[in-house]
Amino acid sequence: MSEIAFATRGLSKRFGAVVVADDISIEVAAGERRALIGPNGAGKTSFVGLVSGVIRPDAGAVLLHGRDIAREPPHRRVRMGLVRTFQVTSLFRDLTLVENLFLAVSEHVGASARMWGAAASRRDILERIDAVLDRLGLRADRFRKMSEIAYGRQRLVEIALALCLEPRVLILDEPAAGVPSDEAGVMLDALDRLPRDLAILMIEHDMRIVKRFADRITVLVQGAVLMTGAPAEVMASEEVRAVYLGRGGQARFQSEATRA
Repeated sequence: MSEIAFATRGLSKRFGAVVVADDISIEVAAGERRALIGPNGAGKTSFVGLVSGVIRPDAGAVLLHGRDIAREPPHRRVRMGLVRTFQVTSLFRDLTLVENLFLAVSEHVGASARMWGAAASRRDILERIDAVLDRLGLRADRFRKMSEIAYGRQRLVEIALALCLEPRVLILDEPAAGVPSDEAGVMLDALDRLPRDLAILMIEHDMRIVKRFADRITVLVQGAVLMTGAPAEVMASEEVRAVYLGRGGQARFQSEATRA
């Protein structure tokens, strides 16, 4: 059995009368590609906030390779290997691609105070960045300002930034949001080239992307896990079709799953 890289145990959170996480327990194995799906308001964003440390849980555990990190602040979780991307890009548009990555890595390793003056001497950081850019096919853009790079490739830069922080578990929060459909394949090809021992949890609503990416899918509804299974099993579930898009949306759900 593969080692469990990331897990939650009884993760719960409410804001007044609103329950956003209701006893969520999931396990993601090392090297697994897991998708988390659900209708609007299912609690996906709150779940990411809970596991990344932005939101403090009322109860439950967040386990990173067996260690409970539920009370650790976000920056500590990153340094321990739990790294996430965001739905909206947070890159510095007037800096080049490599400057954006160098800034992030320097902060991560505690060298940001002397970042620019020491850049030439930090070959370790530059080599780490170049290796990630090669893996994602971004080397040609390394000296271009972010404002000059197409949005679809900016989403790849967000993934590059996360990889430069050397994650053990990577959480992708709707990485294809705003990306033209003809460019989504580039992102998926890049994900296919990532290390196979890296556990990835992707929050996504596009079923075509989910079906191509995921080994397993977890369905979240009203802050609780409805089911977890292989893509074919989840997409064939009448209950999932009903709650994911509503009774009237079952045909569209089936159409997207079939075309994936």
